[in-house]
Amino acid sequence: MVRIYKSAWVFTWRDFGKIFWPLNRCYRGIQTLHLRNGASVTVSDIFSYELGQVVSFFYHDEYRLGDITLRENPIIFDLGANMGLFSIAAKSRYPTATIVAYEPHPATFALLKKNAPFATVYQCAAAGKTGMVHIQADGKSIERKLVDEGGIPVEAQSLDDILFGVDHVDLLKVDIEGAEFELFEQAHEATIAKIKDLIIEVHGKDTGEFVYNRDGKKYPKLISRNRWAEDYFKPRGFAVRWIEDWGVAHIWK
Repeated sequence: MVRIYKSAWVFTWRDFGKIFWPLNRCYRGIQTLHLRNGASVTVSDIFSYELGQVVSFFYHDEYRLGDITLRENPIIFDLGANMGLFSIAAKSRYPTATIVAYEPHPATFALLKKNAPFATVYQCAAAGKTGMVHIQADGKSIERKLVDEGGIPVEAQSLDDILFGVDHVDLLKVDIEGAEFELFEQAHEATIAKIKDLIIEVHGKDTGEFVYNRDGKKYPKLISRNRWAEDYFKPRGFAVRWIEDWGVAHIWK
């Protein structure tokens, strides 16, 4: 298992010498690394969880972009872009694509700008309503949620406003840590009708209880919300295919 894991890292990175011990001790802080597919990725630290994210996207094809066929010169929106991995992967697969990316957290947005110079980027959250919201200040960037109190104040836009003036969207990716429900439920039907293909990560509902893994670490107990995606999109003429049973779906019409 360890051998397979290390192989994935070697076959993802071109300059993998920066990553493995002991050479990685020479590289701290923000670093730009190069992938074997020709792209590059800037991460906040060699020792961060972000390296594993990159392997998931580019070696394991986490969102199965290879299974999706888009027309030439597609329009792609990346909501919850984080540091831009999906945008990079989409641009690598569709070099002539127009890509628009949204990421609210200031530190993560700075990485997005470095990683996706080809995209139009906005430091803005995707939410149910347009206005000011708050996002968690700390923690892993892939887990930061919108919160009612505290956090960092950021601008937010509804899906209606995000897609205002856009005739169609060839591919919409949504990974916004639980805000996806209000994002779609408060959007007009005319806005939903603009979407051809959608990749969405559906997040579970917090029960207020906790579960423990094998190492004794405590995690919130969640109720799957996959049924929501089926109930919302199928009556609107979409098909739903689960890429990951725990909540990643490809939805299209």
